Amino acid sequence: MVEEGIIRGLGNTNWHRFVNNLGINNVPENPWEYPGAFNFVGALWKGAWRTLQREKSKSEYQARQLEAQYEYEEKK
Repeated sequence: MVEEGIIRGLGNTNWHRFVNNLGINNVPENPWEYPGAFNFVGALWKGAWRTLQREKSKSEYQARQLEAQYEYEEKK
């Protein structure tokens, strides 16, 4: 649970010890505090939309490749 910007049971000292034990470098000082400009839901939606667009592009490319292959085989 988050209480006044501090995760209960994981204080600043424990956080640094935890990160050091995992060998993680360049970690944020307080990862449970999000900047006010960060839009978590917007970031998720944007990522999902990009994934869908990527899959759509792949499918369209595969369809064009199959169509070209069928045309090539018909000409033989």
